[in-house]
Amino acid sequence: MSTPEQDIANWADKIGKPVPETPVTPKRNAAPFTRVANAPKPKATGNEQKASQAVQVLVQWNNGLAMAAMMAMLFETAGAIAEREETFREQAFAALVADEKLCDTIIALGTKSAMFGLMFVYGTMAVGVVPVAREEMKTRTFNPRALFSMLKGNGGETE
Repeated sequence: MSTPEQDIANWADKIGKPVPETPVTPKRNAAPFTRVANAPKPKATGNEQKASQAVQVLVQWNNGLAMAAMMAMLFETAGAIAEREETFREQAFAALVADEKLCDTIIALGTKSAMFGLMFVYGTMAVGVVPVAREEMKTRTFNPRALFSMLKGNGGETE
C-alpha cells in the first residue's frame, strides 16, 4: 500500500508536472467524503410534484405529435421533436412550478386522454412494423396451402 505522498508523486509523473511543494495529506479521524449524488434530495413541494406530472402529460402529447409527423413521412421533424425532449422538460417544469392551477388543468386533460396514450403506443408500434411487413410481403409469395399444412404440423410441406 502506498502513502499519500507516493500517490501524489506517481500522479505527478503520469501527467508530467512537478510534485507540489507541500503535499496534502488526509486528516486523521476526518469524516468520509460524501458524494453529492448520494446526498438526500430536498423533499418536493406540492407544486413541484404537480409540475412534474403536468410535464409528463405534455411530453406524452409531444410524443404523439412526433408519431403523427412520422406517419406523415416527416422523419426529420419527428427527430427534431425527440431531440428537444430534455430541454422541453426542463423549461416546461420551470414554467409550470409557478402555476398550480395550470398544472391541475393539464393533469386533468392528461387523465382524460388515456385512450390517446394507448393509441400512441399502438401507433408507434405500427410505424415500425408496417414498413417491415410491406417489404416482407413484396419479397415473398403467399402460399395458403403451406400455411395450413404448417398449422397442421406438416412443417410447411403440402400434400
